[in-house]
Amino acid sequence: MPSLAIGPINTAGQAYQWSEAVSRELGISAWSFSGNRPSANRIVGPAHHRIPHHRLRPGLIRRLWLQGLLRSRTHLLVESMLPLFGDPRTGLLDDELHLIEDMGLVVGGVCHGSDVRSPERHMARLGHSYFRLLDDAARRSLEVQAARRREALVASGIPAFVSTPDLTLDVPSAKWLPLVVDSHRWMGGDPALAGNRPVVLHAPSRRRPSIKGSDYIEPILEDMNRQGLIRYRPLVGTVPHREMPRLVREADVVVEQILAGSYGVAAVEGMAAGRLVIGYVGEEVRRAMPEDPPIVDATPGDFLATMLQVVDDRAEYAMRAARGPGFVSRVHSGRLSAQVLSEFVGG
Repeated sequence: MPSLAIGPINTAGQAYQWSEAVSRELGISAWSFSGNRPSANRIVGPAHHRIPHHRLRPGLIRRLWLQGLLRSRTHLLVESMLPLFGDPRTGLLDDELHLIEDMGLVVGGVCHGSDVRSPERHMARLGHSYFRLLDDAARRSLEVQAARRREALVASGIPAFVSTPDLTLDVPSAKWLPLVVDSHRWMGGDPALAGNRPVVLHAPSRRRPSIKGSDYIEPILEDMNRQGLIRYRPLVGTVPHREMPRLVREADVVVEQILAGSYGVAAVEGMAAGRLVIGYVGEEVRRAMPEDPPIVDATPGDFLATMLQVVDDRAEYAMRAARGPGFVSRVHSGRLSAQVLSEFVGG
């Protein structure tokens, strides 16, 4: 009987959500694992198992711990090509692949974003790419690291998956493994844009660099708030994730990102709540998807015009917001993700 483990970083809680989806939809035993010292730069969620940190010395303890943990599994999906036993700052999964396969595990890889996204190609595709906010040295470093991971993933020959649809442009051999959210946590609240003054929420996960485009977004929202056109509710400081469903349900509009050419967990959560999500997906990525997401595209150059349009035509945009829960149910509830993983785990 197949069984699956996904780790070792649980980015945005997705290893946990994919594992739950496989268990729920395929009836296959699956669980996630991640380190016990989450990075300050990474949004993490619950994990089924916590493993010792990679800096633990001697490293043999971590290796023995992981070997014992994985002994009950037949399949392993490794995030971002990270090594399980060694230091992720200096090594990659391909350095250890023979050791893991000698344990009898069938191995696959899943990547999440800048781990394999090419800054050069992203900037060529998007004139407003967030990579333009970085200096040359930072971009070159990311380019080298992403290329190394892409090459390792392809050269390894293991099944490859990516968590956002735009990443298939960087790794054409990979399959899109949709993000998963627990939509029931986000449902409820009044229909979006039913009032006279829309409530707008923008919650950047990182201020510097402003990769969601907050430097463009926030001044416009603040000015519209001063004019009485909207009620802008900026999130100040760190907001516990458990509070986010209520905050999202109280909003009419969720502005996610306008510089990435794709969408992340925050956009999925906004759609699940029936809110109007404004971001930037782009035509090339939309064409690659099985269904067009009801996200309103906006760029730094037309974000103000888009917001004014939403205010002036609330009924039209309310209908788009109402499409969100259905889209999430079909694409991001876990059913589609489990189908994508079914071939890998042999379910």
